[in-house]
Amino acid sequence: MKTLLYVLAAAVVSMGALTSCDRDVRIYAKELKAERLLVEDYIERNGLRIVETMPSEAAFLQDPKLYYHSTSGLYYRLEKSGRTDLDSLQLGDKLTVEMRYLEYTLTEQSDTADYWSPEVYLSWQKFTYGSSTSSLPEGFLEAVNYMRRTESEAKLIVTSKLGFDPSVVTPYGYHVKIRFAKNEIPE
Repeated sequence: MKTLLYVLAAAVVSMGALTSCDRDVRIYAKELKAERLLVEDYIERNGLRIVETMPSEAAFLQDPKLYYHSTSGLYYRLEKSGRTDLDSLQLGDKLTVEMRYLEYTLTEQSDTADYWSPEVYLSWQKFTYGSSTSSLPEGFLEAVNYMRRTESEAKLIVTSKLGFDPSVVTPYGYHVKIRFAKNEIPE
């Protein structure tokens, strides 16, 4: 009889755990769907033109509504090419990157966080270009890959899986500027 009670108790606990996991999965799926719909709504509200093949720098600079949508899910738009008189990034370069950005929500009444001015936020990230040895989120690392020149600027739409905290299912828009120095921290 005791064995039967233990088996029934274990079954009840297991059912509760499975039901909880199933509920969490359904909630997460709903959050991902809401995120996708918010991104689609933002794109439509702002009349953005999305392409699946990386445009040339000239195409970005001629069309202010043009965004590239990468296979990872990042939406990227080059705003300024950066310093063309200096070498661009090469795979394996050891970099120190200063990344400044404005972060904003994609809702109609957008909230903005300012990490642009050095008085507010100055962050140097050290990493080897082409590797994932940085505390920068995946979306920012991918954007650096496309920007490739110091003083370049881009606009991004970053989904939660590519952002700072993938457990928070919220997409953000960013206006990003990078400045980098190879092998040392610039002044």
